Amino acid sequence: MDAARVSQDHDDVTTGHEQIAEELEAHVEQQHGEHTPEASVPAVDHQAVDSAVEQGGPGTEEANAVNAIDPKVSAARTKMRDRNEKRRLAVQKVRIKNRTGGKAWTAADLADILKNKGAQGVLVALHARQPAAGITELKTANQWDPIVAALPKGKLTAAAARALDLMVEDSVFNQADTTQLFEIRFAHPAQGTGPGTPANAAAWPLDVLQVVWRQLQRLPAQDVTQSTVLNVYQATTDAGGGSWAEGTGTVELGVAGGDFEYLEGTVRHEIGHAVHTQISGQVDPWLKNDMGFYTETFDNWINDLGGYPAQFTSSTGAHVVVDDAWKAYLRSLVENFTNTGNWGPAAATPDAGAPPDGQAAWAAMPAKVKNACAQSTASWYNNFSNFQTNGGSRFFLNHWYHQAFKLSDQAVTVINATNDTYSAMSDKEFFANCYAEFFRDPTGVQNHANWGGNLPAGVKAFFRDVIIARHPYTKFKQAQAKKAKH
Repeated sequence: MDAARVSQDHDDVTTGHEQIAEELEAHVEQQHGEHTPEASVPAVDHQAVDSAVEQGGPGTEEANAVNAIDPKVSAARTKMRDRNEKRRLAVQKVRIKNRTGGKAWTAADLADILKNKGAQGVLVALHARQPAAGITELKTANQWDPIVAALPKGKLTAAAARALDLMVEDSVFNQADTTQLFEIRFAHPAQGTGPGTPANAAAWPLDVLQVVWRQLQRLPAQDVTQSTVLNVYQATTDAGGGSWAEGTGTVELGVAGGDFEYLEGTVRHEIGHAVHTQISGQVDPWLKNDMGFYTETFDNWINDLGGYPAQFTSSTGAHVVVDDAWKAYLRSLVENFTNTGNWGPAAATPDAGAPPDGQAAWAAMPAKVKNACAQSTASWYNNFSNFQTNGGSRFFLNHWYHQAFKLSDQAVTVINATNDTYSAMSDKEFFANCYAEFFRDPTGVQNHANWGGNLPAGVKAFFRDVIIARHPYTKFKQAQAKKAKH
């Protein structure tokens, strides 16, 4: 963008601020006569609030595994999350109390701040004292909407973003205002019901929107506000859970049910999917080369498990050589057994309904191939500990994506660290759950060393060097190129 355009943008914003300020002053004169100078903002014990906000530590955790591998770990996380919530509410109580004193807001005060510090300065000032009363004053003067319109979408200063985050957390705004401010804060709208929304669309309850807001504000801005693949957050009537639609850039979140711990983890999980979409060129090589978690062709998958038999005995007792045609047939049995868009296999066994010679050919397949199919049960990810092993890897069939997968023992270690069997659903779900686990501790915002959760050191290093640091990727790409050759 050239300097002239930047200057023009600044002039446009300044002119808008001045116009709003003039209208506020006119409102003052109409209601009270000449406006009085703004009184100094009353003392607020910011040091006490800040130190309280930063309390916590490496053990402060939140979010819970949906399909818990170890119930004890799940219970411990819930306990830690509840402890953190108790601390957060205690800090909030202090903050709200500290805002109550001081001179009541007038339109003149707000007009003066707007002239000198702009719309974002108004947010910061409102956060310091009696924010609800100040907003009421602005609405009475019909200037709240113009101030909101003057705020830059997704480009608030750190001070304005912090002020807005805390006022939303403290329920200063109603549901409608919070929904409108959501797009300003995070650059993408929180969409409820209305034209063009899905059949299961729902309005955003204020408390749910506040939970989502708190999770998003704790994540790296490049993953949320600055994301180039995210378009909208859609509320649905589902009782929890969520989804990521790569084609439309939509994060769907179920707003019913009231399980906020579940919701917190879901928000991070779905953002993880969006991050994977945005930097797949970095995530996919890591999944394959470091985690050994990737898809294979059905033919390669079978060969990795022992391949095809040289021959079999037909139903008439004849010895039949397994040529390319028979290999294609046996491969089709595995492919047809693997379902599409479903949580279970398409048949009881790969050879179910096959003619006698087909069943005879399948019976001659290596035991590892047959067992890999058998262990790819309904909700296969819940059975990951029983997946067929071979050469330091495990093999399964995904009945949702109709794909054959391979994952290493290292990936299994990471799955256990996430404490969620759904991490074994696919490589994409694996990464999304790693993301959710890495950013689980809210104190990581103040101290990045607290991020990482229970993930192994190597996974934490990848997230620090690639997911957080992002560019440049030179060293990472060179290392992955070497790994890919082996």
